[in-house]
Amino acid sequence: MEESTGRRGARAGVSPQAHLRVLLRGRSLRLRRLSRRGVAALALRCARARGLAGAVQHGASTLPEDLFHRFPEVGAAEIHLATGFQNILLDHPALDVNLRAEITTWLRANAADEAKPGDTDEQFLYRTRKKALGPFKQALWEAAGTPEILETQRAKFQSLFSQLGVRGSRALVERYVTERSDPLPPAPADLLS
Repeated sequence: MEESTGRRGARAGVSPQAHLRVLLRGRSLRLRRLSRRGVAALALRCARARGLAGAVQHGASTLPEDLFHRFPEVGAAEIHLATGFQNILLDHPALDVNLRAEITTWLRANAADEAKPGDTDEQFLYRTRKKALGPFKQALWEAAGTPEILETQRAKFQSLFSQLGVRGSRALVERYVTERSDPLPPAPADLLS
């Protein structure tokens, strides 16, 4: 979280462009500064001044999981988790080695212009691999359905939902979310190719 100064004095803001953890050389992740007070102040300001639900936490899935219990405490209304589930899939030992190699080859050919000076190959691949989701959508969807990967994702959901205080919120969800009686139609075949 970064502190910033706006027209009306100090306020806390979260850069939607940067995740809260950064991959360093050697595949270790460095945690950026997290200001719980800043998130709480922003959430309160959103609620009071604008009638909004609260703060949105971008890059939350790159935070250590033991910090997630703080989001309900500070009034975070939305927490972005996609990167974490993308990482579960792309880093999972059950992901086919050949598919991983194909993605790596594709990234080197199609995202090479995004390499930063001083980056290791691993840093480049970690930062750009989201670009492979589209070209490899079908293969990744199929891989995500393997029992080992599904179990890892299920465990992650259970842990996150527990820390975020989701348990016992069914009545609240049913109050504001209308369930569709008819399921969504299947995706068109040409969309999956």
